[in-house]
Amino acid sequence: MIREVTTNDRIKFSTRIATLPSFDGKNFEEWKLEAVCMMMTGLYSDYAVSQAIMNSLKGDTRRILLTIKPSESADHLSQQRNLSLK
Repeated sequence: MIREVTTNDRIKFSTRIATLPSFDGKNFEEWKLEAVCMMMTGLYSDYAVSQAIMNSLKGDTRRILLTIKPSESADHLSQQRNLSLK
């Protein structure tokens, strides 16, 4: 059974660090699904999700961070097809 996200839930999760699985350029669609689900829950601020996305990048995809503005939204980051290095 799925229940509504309450204010207490938001407070509880706002003190936790959002994390995503590591992303190294493979399985972009699976990684993107995790990121989108995190955004849709509303449990984390956009800034926290953006940080989780940036922290999940590994290897060659991490170099992409050099071209991304620090203030970029989580939604924009998750849409970046060039993260998959295709």
